[in-house]
Formats: sequence, structure tokens, C-alpha cells
Amino acid sequence: MLPRLLAGSFGSSSLLGKDLPEVLSRANGDDPIEDVDVSEFLYLRQVYDLLLRFKNELPRDLGDELSTNVGSLDHLVAVRNRVMHGRPLQMDDLESAGGLISRFGSRHFSMSKSTREHLLLDPLWDPAFAPQPVPFERVLHNLPTADFDETGLVGRGTESDAIKKLIERRRNRIITITGEGGIGKTALALQIAYSIVDDPASTFDCVLWVSLKNEILTADGIRALSGAIQDMAGASLEMGQVFDTSFSGSIEELAEYLEGLNALVVIDNLETAQGTEVLALYDALPIATSFLFTSRVGLGQVERRYPLGGLDPKSANLLFRKFASRRKVTDLVSLPQANADATLSSLRYSPLAIRWYVLSVESGRTPTDTLRNQSELLRFCVDNVYEGLEPSAKLLLVILRSLDRPISFDELAVIAELPIDELRSSSQALSRGSLVVRQPPTAEGEGEKLQISATARAYLPRVDYVSPMLRGVADREAAYLSDKERQELEVQARRLDANTVHARSRDDQPTAHLLRLALRFARNADYVKAESQIERARGLNPEFFEVDRVAAFIFASQHDLYRADLTYRSAMALALLTPTENRATFAN
Repeated sequence: MLPRLLAGSFGSSSLLGKDLPEVLSRANGDDPIEDVDVSEFLYLRQVYDLLLRFKNELPRDLGDELSTNVGSLDHLVAVRNRVMHGRPLQMDDLESAGGLISRFGSRHFSMSKSTREHLLLDPLWDPAFAPQPVPFERVLHNLPTADFDETGLVGRGTESDAIKKLIERRRNRIITITGEGGIGKTALALQIAYSIVDDPASTFDCVLWVSLKNEILTADGIRALSGAIQDMAGASLEMGQVFDTSFSGSIEELAEYLEGLNALVVIDNLETAQGTEVLALYDALPIATSFLFTSRVGLGQVERRYPLGGLDPKSANLLFRKFASRRKVTDLVSLPQANADATLSSLRYSPLAIRWYVLSVESGRTPTDTLRNQSELLRFCVDNVYEGLEPSAKLLLVILRSLDRPISFDELAVIAELPIDELRSSSQALSRGSLVVRQPPTAEGEGEKLQISATARAYLPRVDYVSPMLRGVADREAAYLSDKERQELEVQARRLDANTVHARSRDDQPTAHLLRLALRFARNADYVKAESQIERARGLNPEFFEVDRVAAFIFASQHDLYRADLTYRSAMALALLTPTENRATFAN
């Protein structure tokens, strides 16, 4: 439009003024094309400003139209740039761009008008178009086009800013976004990577992206991806070809390419690779290389983990309504809010689950049946993590499923009756795989609690309470809760009774239960079982003075006064380290 309207009246020098050197530099840096006017290398904002500057030279209706809509230009330019350069779109880009373009309805914008009308008639129409590289990009990268552009990235602004700051601070070379399948790790990592590439203040010279994703979930089920990268050798090849399309070398040769550069390596779906391979890559690449990983399980070492949970209810509802609207699933768009809230809860506020649900209903499945039969979704989200667990971790997950409530580690040790070290390693494995969630204390004196995640709960079949193992868990839980309630009622009346175990806080209750079991065994002269319970209590809570105090009492019951005296002295020493209000009254 600019050359046609103005170039005949003004030369390039008078038309572009002080912008001429910059525009000529941009034109000279591009591939030479014959008969292209220099004004073709202006940015959209520069074109608009020039048209306004020479408004009196334009047709009156066009000049008035440009003046009226100048306030909307910055937003339109931002959307245009995201589309043209393959950047992730934002939530309202589609509606806002459509609304802005509709304001330019005169004869001078006939192409824009016809394109908009075509899209209104056929929203799935995809004009022939390939994203263009940003002119003079300072950061070399191979980032893919985002696959969440129907709605934009919803509800992850805080997480995006926080992780970007962690990467830029470089105190940890490896940042790993962890979470269950479909929770939005890939979309968040891509958003962060693009924000680093487009940040004028970024200190990175290149951002290299590799995806190890080998399957996707569709409304029809799980589909394997052909040609997926399987290992770090394939990842190295993908990254090396960013520098040289003929690259076919090793990790060591990739390290040579990266020497002297501040590089960010982003590897998506890291759980499909071997941990030793990843560490070998970490060790081989230069010290100036930073890493951003996404994984369902994490490395478990040398990393700063950033756990990612489901969307907050407000963002989940926004995604649900927007995506249903884009897919024209009108029944879901108009779903009463109470029903929408219940649906989102059943979908665990997972972005993938919300999209899968909308697509499934769009394909003809009934909403109720879709919610009740999520097996394909759950398999996609959990299968590869669950199958990689040790048998002890799988057993612990079943126990947590049967308990189905938040529980402290010490309570779990009492009720599950598993070896402490095995229980500790298993709970860590479940936490790394996002199969359990850790809940912070809700009251003074409480410790952190574990609970099976909503997705893992839905994934596991109904618990078989006929199982002798789970029957034993249920019996021990009932005995523990009954004992705790009875002891709380009796403790004040029996303050000086040596058989009374005094818990300093709720955290001590599981240990106190084991000590009370030890005292009962001792009263029946079963000192072997009593000593076994004492050792379990000591393994759980070695700094709790009541462990040694009860042990001393039992030694005295066996007339082993020497060991009773030594152990009682240890109890006294530990008690003196405890705040006065939390100490027991020691009976003579």
C-alpha cells in the first residue's frame, strides 16, 4: 500500500527520513530480490506512522480510518509478530485480532476483509503460510511452533516468570520441570524458551530444543510418533544440525560447537532417556551450557526441580470454555458453572485432560461416558512412570490408595509395617513420579504429609480389601487410631505413670504408638517383640527422648539395671535439649 500511495510523490530519502539507514541495512542484509521497493523492509508500525505522517496525501476515508484506529495498533502488531514468527499465541489473540481487523472495513483493506470473512465461514481454513524468521534474530534457536495456539498458554504466567529467573540466575545448571503427563510441562518450557529468545537483555547466544516425546494422546486413543528421537545420540544430532546441517557427530563434537557460547539446552520428555546418558551429556557440554528439562520423574540428582501441578480452578475453567468455544462444542460452552466445576474436578484440572475431554465430546462421545471412562487418558499420563517403579514402590502406592487420606511418614511406617529405608526410598520414588503429593503442615506441631495424587488414584483399580496384606493395613490403622484416641484421654490422669508415653507434638504420635506396643509386649514378658518395637521407634524418631526412657523402663523390668541406667541417662540428656513445655515428667 505504501509504495502505491506515496512512492510516486516522494523519494525514499524524503519518505523515510532518519529511518532510511536502518531500513537500507535491513534490505541489504536480506537475500537480494529484483524490483523490490525499499519500503517493503519497513516494520508494520513504521508503515502506519508514515501513512499518518503523510495523511493529507491519502484518500480522505483512508486517512480518517487510520487515525481512528491508531490506539489499537500496538496490540495488533504484537499479535501479527507472534503469528508471523511462529511464537506462542496468547489467550485472546484470535478474538482481539479479529476485532481489530474488523475496524478496517473500507475499500483499501479488501484483502483483510475477505480473509476475515473466509475464516468466519470456515474456522479450520489454513491459508498457505509458513512462519518467517524474525529479522536479525540475535539468539540462534530451533524452537518449534507451539501446539497450543487454539487457546494460547493459560494460567502459567507466574510459573513462566519464576523459571525464567532461575535459568537466568544460573545458580543451578539444570532446572527440571516435573509433573504428571499432560500437566503442561512442554507448553510451559516452550513459552519460557521463546521468552528468552525474544528478550533483548538475554545473555544466551543460542537456545537448542530437543523433544524425546514418542507418543501423543488423541480423542481416538494413544498414537505412537514415527521418527521420534530415542536417546542422547539422536538428541546430539538434532542440536548439532542447528549449527551445520551436515553434522552427524557425537556429543563431544557438539561440545566443540558450543565452546565459547552461552547456550541453553532444552530437552522435553526426558523420562524416555536413560539417566546415565543424560548425565554424560551434562558432563560433556561446556560449563557455560545451561539446561532446562521437562520430565515426569526427574533425574533425582544434580538438578533444581520445579514441580508443576494442575491449573488453578479459574484458569482451568477459562481453558475449558475457550477450547470448547473454538471447537464449537456448544453444549460445553453453555454448561452451567456448577456442572463445569464438577467436570474440571473429575479431570483434575489437567490441561491435557480438559482438551481430551472436549475433543472426545466433539467426536460424538457423551460427556458422562467420557468422564467415567478415562482409561486411555490415564494410561498416557501414568503408564510409563508406574511401570518403571520398583515392586516396593508399587506396593506403597497401593497402600496409599487403600488409606486414601493424607498421612505422615511416621504414621505410614507404623501402619504399612515396611522397613524404614525401603519406605523412605519408595516414597521418594513416588514423589519424583508425581504419583504422591506432599502436603505442608496445616497446624502447629504437625509435619509434612503424603497423599496419593488424584491422577494416580484414578489410575489404580479399586482396592481389593479382601487382600490379606491390605486387611492387615486396615487393622493396624484402626488399632493405631484407637490407641491414639485412648491415650489422649488417659494422659492427663496418668501423668506420672511410667507406662504413659508423652508425645511432644502430633509428629511424635506414630513413635509413641510403637512405644506403647513395646510396653504391652513387655508386660506380657515378650521382650523380643518389645525390643523390636523399640528399634522401629528409634529408626523413626532417634532424637525423641521417650524412646530411651521406655527402653530403660523395659530393661529395668528385666532387672538389667546397668543398661537401664545408661539408657535412662541418654533419655535425660535428650530431654534437656527439648523446650521445657514439650518435656515429659520423668517418673522416679
